[in-house]
Amino acid sequence: MKKIFLFLSAMLISLMSFAQTVPTNPELTTVTLTYELTKDAVNNRMGRQTISTEDAEFGGIQLIIPGFSADVAEYAEASLAVGDSTYAATATFAADAENNKEVYTAHAVSADTIFDATFTILIPATQEYTLTTVDAVAVPETEDGLTMYALEGEFVVEDALIPYELYAEPTFLTVMGTIGEAFVLGEGAEKVTFEIDEEEFYLKATLADDAGNTYNVEMIGVVEGGGEPIVELVLTDTVDVTLYNLTLEPQGPMAVVNAGGEALSFGLTLLPTENYYGFYFSDSFSNIWYGDAQLQPYGDGQYTPDGLTVAFTSIPDAEGKAILYNFTLIPGDEPVVEDPKLEVIEDNITNLVVNDEELTFSGGPSTQYGLEVFLVLGQDNLDGTFALDLEQSAIALNNNDLTIVSGYLKDVDISAPAATAVIVAQLSESETYEFHLTMSGAPAETVVIVVEDALVEVEEWKDFPEAPTSNYALTMTADWTNEADGVTYPVKVEVLVYDPNVTEQADAISNVVVGENIFSEIWLGGVDGCFLNLTTVGGVITAKGVVTTSNGVALDLTISGKLLTTALDNIQVGNETMKVIRDGQLIIIKNDVEYNIQGAVVK
Repeated sequence: MKKIFLFLSAMLISLMSFAQTVPTNPELTTVTLTYELTKDAVNNRMGRQTISTEDAEFGGIQLIIPGFSADVAEYAEASLAVGDSTYAATATFAADAENNKEVYTAHAVSADTIFDATFTILIPATQEYTLTTVDAVAVPETEDGLTMYALEGEFVVEDALIPYELYAEPTFLTVMGTIGEAFVLGEGAEKVTFEIDEEEFYLKATLADDAGNTYNVEMIGVVEGGGEPIVELVLTDTVDVTLYNLTLEPQGPMAVVNAGGEALSFGLTLLPTENYYGFYFSDSFSNIWYGDAQLQPYGDGQYTPDGLTVAFTSIPDAEGKAILYNFTLIPGDEPVVEDPKLEVIEDNITNLVVNDEELTFSGGPSTQYGLEVFLVLGQDNLDGTFALDLEQSAIALNNNDLTIVSGYLKDVDISAPAATAVIVAQLSESETYEFHLTMSGAPAETVVIVVEDALVEVEEWKDFPEAPTSNYALTMTADWTNEADGVTYPVKVEVLVYDPNVTEQADAISNVVVGENIFSEIWLGGVDGCFLNLTTVGGVITAKGVVTTSNGVALDLTISGKLLTTALDNIQVGNETMKVIRDGQLIIIKNDVEYNIQGAVVK
């Protein structure tokens, strides 16, 4: 009996000791993380797949799969970062091409938590099309010396007909338009080949739409009317230009070149040489801009440690006339050359007269020295100043003509009118002066126009037919009688971009016309691209502002009219309004009139 008791006691002690050494595991908490991401969240570097996102509760979430391969489905060694903590994890990968997605999962266990994460990567569905035709017709359209070719027809794809409306431009190698319902664009020598003679053409282009689809287009056809005659290039003038601060920024096989504080910019197809030095053929240069003027290649260039020499011409006119620009582009800042000190004469002209059509500024005698000027604007210096046309400009001191050596205008305000002139001129070989003239004139008399009960029309238009959103334009028309002369003038205000959802629209880009036309006796003036303030109160729209017309008449305009409650409900898409991109500039075409984004009429 005693032995049995001792045995049971020993067992009890052993069980108590075992209970003390074996830990009790609390129940683990399972956290499920699910994310739908785009391809931007995935980064593969040297076979190391990383998926990163943000979680509102945990902060940063990151799955890392070393040795990743699209052919491997399961990974025993991965890591899952949740907030500031990182855990060992197992991972899986599955590609679902049918649904355009990839699915990654991760399973990780901490001391108290199980993390199950699913990352679904949505892949955009893009397609590549090959479209050919051998019976295309190119219709030449020439404007401002630049010829584009309109191409309209249908591609035959199996049993379907795919309509196309394209514009091709051979000088800058640009193709744009629609294929089916998609807007497509391709530009540059790498994407466009366009060969054309007087009767036939060949076009090969790689185009893309906004969704990323690719259209490989190849066209052979004829030119309507036998094509435009080949016009021989005629150089009417040669300009030598030296610019400093040359920069060359490589971007793959191409480079963006700038000089003169971006006064000149163009693309360059790089040579595979050290520092890209060497001779460059004319087809190496593309997308050339000098200020606001687009140029085209002419001859070859050379790039050395001392700089880059190139030759470009302006776009030839219909007769082939163009200006040759020989550029010398030098790295570093322009050397400072101190000019000899000139005697500076400051004076004022208070009877300035400006001809905004001829761009002439005349006035005098000045208040102190009796200076008289006739100044003609030349080139825009692109720094807020305008060079003088030295051949046509003149300055006189007490009825003695001086020889203008150099000069420019700044602070030009045609409507005021006002300007500041800095002119270096010689009275004799030994007398050279630098004149600083502050010039102003009497402002134009302001005509106050108040019109009520104007006819208000709202027009809807879209950037292109399949665009998801609409734009709106506002037109207000009425008759106004000028009490000063008893003449009744038609008044028209066009707001090019109108937002019907706001009650106040400051600085709305507008066109204003008061009168019939510039050749009519019933004409006060007009201005394109001015700014008016729009307000809508109780269904009444009011446009208000002070503007100066192109003929120098100041208008203090207030025009209002009631917007019908059903007006916006019955808007029809205007067939006469569209947007195009031409020479890199957005053009709005409304009723066959072209406007730029500032609302000014494109001549």
